[in-house]
Amino acid sequence: MKRHYIYRIEEQCTGEFYWGVRSCICTPIDDPYMGSMITWRPNKCNLIKTDIIEYPNRSEADKAEMIKIDYYCDKDKFPLNRNYHNGKSFRCRNMPITCETREKYIHAANNRSVSHVLNLKKAAAKRTSYAKMTQETKDKISKSLVGRRRTNEEKLNISIGKKGKCKSMPQSLEEKQKRVSTRKNNGMPWMPIEHYEKLSILFTGKLVSEQTRVKISAAQKGKAKPPRTSEHQRKLTESQIGRKSTDEAKANISKALTGRTLSQEHKDAISRGHARRNKLS
Repeated sequence: MKRHYIYRIEEQCTGEFYWGVRSCICTPIDDPYMGSMITWRPNKCNLIKTDIIEYPNRSEADKAEMIKIDYYCDKDKFPLNRNYHNGKSFRCRNMPITCETREKYIHAANNRSVSHVLNLKKAAAKRTSYAKMTQETKDKISKSLVGRRRTNEEKLNISIGKKGKCKSMPQSLEEKQKRVSTRKNNGMPWMPIEHYEKLSILFTGKLVSEQTRVKISAAQKGKAKPPRTSEHQRKLTESQIGRKSTDEAKANISKALTGRTLSQEHKDAISRGHARRNKLS
């Protein structure tokens, strides 16, 4: 048996609220439904449902919702109300409709035939995704947003909306390596080649401050690096051929290696590296 109730949804960070009506087969307090807001787009992780009032039938619940919305419609008195109501007309997708029309909609929705409901479900199942935008539409949107700067108010609203937002679970090093190898094996670069070229031009000649270097160093310490592939090693070798170090660089390397004892394994690896380099040159 269906149970009918009205409820108030409140955004905990901003204090915004919304009144709605609902019918469910469970107890109202256990109903996970959190509203079907159209114009108001809150962060649903911050929403709570309060002021649940149950009624014997849907008609009385609908009327109770109208009374609540009518009371809170004064934006000067209740500026955080997110129900859109104007005098004796309700708003649906920013289009005002009268209470009489709304009651007709409610009556029609409560008296649907079984075949009508099944047809609606079939139609909804076919709508797997929204229509894709054409490249022309994307270009127009991109052009309209170029050079746009957000106001401090917009930044504050975005910050409030993202507080408490559910984030993805952190991935382990093994999962990250698996994702990288999968993309490499499928020939899928992380970004388009043109994007890499733009980033290269952007960062060429850019000097990193000492404070930033210390932060990068501290973040990288203790992190296990994935093993280098043979292709990676070959590219590193080719990049070093013909490279000449400055006197200052040589002095720094000499200072860092002074007093350091190399293992036999390390010596053998250096010998093999020199042999490969001589072979390539």
